[in-house]
Amino acid sequence: AAIDALPPAGPPPAAALTVAREAAGLSPADAARKAGVPEETIRQVDSGRLADVTWQALDRYAAAVGLTLTLTAAPAAR
Repeated sequence: AAIDALPPAGPPPAAALTVAREAAGLSPADAARKAGVPEETIRQVDSGRLADVTWQALDRYAAAVGLTLTLTAAPAAR
């Protein structure tokens, strides 16, 4: 399953992954090797293009940069 849409405001949800990757001194290629995903996946996440990125790929990217991916469900704003 791919992520279909980003929230309408605020930073992209994957921004923490990019920040953590850069803080770890990893290039997109390094992060891809460490996560076991294609480098293009890392570049898609870093640029906020998440439509074709799976939760598994996001989870692997998070683990590769020392983060844990979590999903929180909340009531929709009315």
